Amino acid sequence: MFIGTVTGSVVVATGRPGLVGRKLLRVAVDEADRHGTILVVDVVGAGAGDRVLLALGDGPAAIGQPGVPTDAVVVGILEQGS
Repeated sequence: MFIGTVTGSVVVATGRPGLVGRKLLRVAVDEADRHGTILVVDVVGAGAGDRVLLALGDGPAAIGQPGVPTDAVVVGILEQGS
């Protein structure tokens, strides 16, 4: 798991049916040696500027909808000061 900051959202014109209705966010990951900015699926309602907890890898695919290519998911919003 990693911590990052939501920097914005992404809108796709066409995508997998399982992504319809899912919010996609750009997140700057805190660990500089880990991806920099990544695209994640939001399942908790995060927004721009929120500090978030991210799950990356094979596990997040289970949080999303089966069959949807998901490898990064926002799983929590951190309290201020965290």
